Order: sequence, then structure tokens, then C-alpha cells
Amino acid sequence: MQRGNYAAEMSESLRRLTPEEFRDVIGHFASGVTVATALHEGRPFGTTASAVSSLSLEPPMVLICMNRDSETGQAIASSGRFAINVLGENQADAAVRFARKGADKFEGVSVTPGEWGEPLLDEALATLECRVTETTAGGTHYVFLAEVDRASARAGTPLAYFRGEFGRLELSNNGAAARDRIQLARSLYEAFASADRPAVEELLSEDFAFSSPPDPSLDLAGYWQRCWPGAGTLASYDFVRLIEHGDELVVTYECTKADGKRFRNTEVLSFDGDKISRAEVYFGWDL
Repeated sequence: MQRGNYAAEMSESLRRLTPEEFRDVIGHFASGVTVATALHEGRPFGTTASAVSSLSLEPPMVLICMNRDSETGQAIASSGRFAINVLGENQADAAVRFARKGADKFEGVSVTPGEWGEPLLDEALATLECRVTETTAGGTHYVFLAEVDRASARAGTPLAYFRGEFGRLELSNNGAAARDRIQLARSLYEAFASADRPAVEELLSEDFAFSSPPDPSLDLAGYWQRCWPGAGTLASYDFVRLIEHGDELVVTYECTKADGKRFRNTEVLSFDGDKISRAEVYFGWDL
């Protein structure tokens, strides 16, 4: 290959992406949808934003990118505070409303002032009240790094944005089943720790079996006779690890008895629909 041809090919392959090309490619990345709001000089500001990310857990921080021509971005830069309103699946209209320029975006929208005055959308799935700690620039945008001073959320499904369209997330059946199994496990141990026998009975299948090798396996009647006397003797009960393994759940937990002694167990739980059908203790040791 001649050097001139190679250089020409490299130049072509490394040419700068056009804004249209970049928008088309990055549009394949699905994201949630938020409305960023601010209050500056007594006036509320708001705009739809998807360039939002958690940044740190300790301290709790977020990152948000705003076009420098955006009135809301300028209000945030001046006031040093903003709120993130995470939209729910039924709030596509709000996303469209706040994406528009001009007009009174808040007309007819139910809001509650946050602790520092930023408008919080009453129907939002979650809200975070944020304080800017650092501002930098990236191309055409402000990049705000902010600590989260207050946050709240409600149950629900978030609004999603993909390829220029709003929609909802569809969770797989496997994901839903895994959450159900984890909730069953938590409910079982909490009921055992509080000696709530009716609650435990509701969670176990009729053919429930319990084993703790090398001891022989116990049926449900044997479980009540051997294990139930220890119920309610625990001062604290903490999950260390929950791991899915096929249709089973590997549970590791630590307990503190009323006499102060601590121990850790690892058990494998099997399931039959919405019931726990088997519990096998594999490891148990004092701490």
C-alpha cells in the first residue's frame, strides 16, 4: 500500500462525526426521562433532560448536562440549585411540555415548592433536590456536579426514551420472578425472627422439606418440632448476600441472639410457585 493512499484512508476513517450521525447512533441508548427545575429571582424554570446520571453514593451526588443556551441551564448556573423530577410512564405529556421553548411550561401543572423553592412535580415518580458543587463545560453544554440534599420516591414504572420516542420499560418475567423470590425469602426470615407462625405457614408449601447435612431431611412437621423453638430468640437479623442460582436462591445472613452471641448461615431456598418448598443449610458458623 502506498503511503499517500494509506494516509487518505486513515483521514477518511478518522473524520469527525457530524451532529446528525452522532444523534442517530447515540439514539440507540435508552434512557429515563426527567424534568430539571430551578428557581431564580422568584421565577420558576424547567426543561426536559435525559443527560442525568448518579455520580456518587458517599456523598450522594448526581451529574446533569444542560445546553448553555437553555434558560433553565442558565438559571441553575446562577442559582446553584435545581431539582430532578423523574417522570413516570404516564407522564409523556409532561416530557413534551417541558421540552418546548417559551410559553409558561408550569401552567396547569401541579407542583410543590421544595425546601429551597425549586418546583417539584407532584406526579413525578421521584424527586431529588440538588446543590451544585462544581460546574464545568463540555462542548455546547454545562456539566453540573451536585450533591443531593433531599430525595423521595414512590412506587411505579419510569418513562423511557429511545430513538426519539417515549415509552415504558417492559420487565422480563425472569426479573419479576427473581424479585418475588427475594421478597419471599425476606418475608420468611422476618416472620421467623418475630415468631409469627401464621406468616411462616403462609409462605411454606405443604410438602416443604428442611435439611441441614449431615442430619436427615425433615418434613414440615419435623421442621416445626426442631426449628420453631428457636423462633423469636433473635435480637437482630441482617442479610449479607442474596444470589440467584437458576430457580434457587442462595441466602447468607447474620444473626445476633438475645444473649449477644452472633452466627452466620448460608442456606439454599427452592420454590414452588409463590411458596418456599425446600430450605437446605449448607454452612453455619459462630462469629
